[in-house]
Amino acid sequence: MRYAEVLLVYAESIIKSGGSAAEALPYINQVRKRAFVTTSKVDEPAVYRLFSQGLKPISEAEFNTTYAVKATDNVLEAIKKERRNELALEGFRLYDLIRWGSYPATMKAFFTKYGFADKGRDASDKSWPFPIPQIEIDRSNGALVQNSNY
Repeated sequence: MRYAEVLLVYAESIIKSGGSAAEALPYINQVRKRAFVTTSKVDEPAVYRLFSQGLKPISEAEFNTTYAVKATDNVLEAIKKERRNELALEGFRLYDLIRWGSYPATMKAFFTKYGFADKGRDASDKSWPFPIPQIEIDRSNGALVQNSNY
């Protein structure tokens, strides 16, 4: 688990459990600050990959006024966007969409826009949960019941 994921999970849990946005903001902004302020724009790997072209250093003051999430923002949406950006290609997106209840709509929108390899064409509310393996149902002595769509 990466520290950024831990911070974002904690911020999301604060919001989902009825906590205040002000309580969750430091955790979101800690992840954003690392990306905007403390990450070097001109170190050797950045220069080699041409990441440094067009990037300017961002001061703490500029971060706080322009890039930091504020209490007046939709904090849950900010967390969702930050998870998508920070944890891209790390395998969390599917489970995030399922947890947030937006899997079918997101996948159908993807298929409508791109139509790539039929991804998302058949997404529905029945796409999740996955089937419980029969061996687990047998081991539970009837405590587990197969999900209705299987």
